[in-house]
Amino acid sequence: MRDLIHLLKRFGFTETEAKVYIALLQNGVCTGYEASKYSSVPRSKVYGALESLLNRGALAASEGERASLYKAVPVESLVRLLRESTEDALDELSRSAARFEIPKDSEQIWHLADYSTILSKCAELIDSAQEEVLLQIWREDLSARIEESMVHQQATGLRTLTVLYDSQGRYDTRIQQVYAHGYEADKLAEFGARWITLTVDNREMLHASIRSAANAEALFTKNASMVFFAAEYVMHDAYCLRLIDKLKENVQAVFGEDMEGVRNVFATQ
Repeated sequence: MRDLIHLLKRFGFTETEAKVYIALLQNGVCTGYEASKYSSVPRSKVYGALESLLNRGALAASEGERASLYKAVPVESLVRLLRESTEDALDELSRSAARFEIPKDSEQIWHLADYSTILSKCAELIDSAQEEVLLQIWREDLSARIEESMVHQQATGLRTLTVLYDSQGRYDTRIQQVYAHGYEADKLAEFGARWITLTVDNREMLHASIRSAANAEALFTKNASMVFFAAEYVMHDAYCLRLIDKLKENVQAVFGEDMEGVRNVFATQ
């Protein structure tokens, strides 16, 4: 019940209104007295809540012989009302905001500190691309929306490049032109976190560090130098992976069967 109250409050219901609606949903047609009894809302407050719920379409009312009767509209009907109301409000927000001139973006560096917001920003950037997308990401962070955005952009003919890490070693994705990285255990031990590096059209970049869904941070910017370095980072990763793939036997002969020696860049030979 607390979860449902919390959800209703997210859509503008007061706690009192949420309790009354749930009580009517559970008990069917009620008088005001019964609604107060079943919801544990004082009678001094219950009639105001009933009136408010009636005005927002969450209840229906009828005049009985001795008292007014109330019943909750079905959950499906309430969901439809809330969805329509939310969509109308968002449409109005979009129309109102469109009247304001958007200033030219600077090369300011912006920070994000919420995992879901970071993934959403990645998908937003990919969707905005007109020419090219370079993406370096772990499979654990490849959300359905990011994957769908990449697949869609590939279908339109955009140049895309994805370097994919996968702790499970499966590298399963619908994205094409993917370089499976490998060495995931070494990378996690070295950096202590997963990461995402993304550039679009050589004009904007995002880099995220992800220790867990509860501990993630990112920065994004149009700063030309940072965009350049991020793009070069992803491209050079792909260069190395392509060379290793094409010259695998030679690489294994020099650096070992698991090619672990290739990571020892400070070796003299």
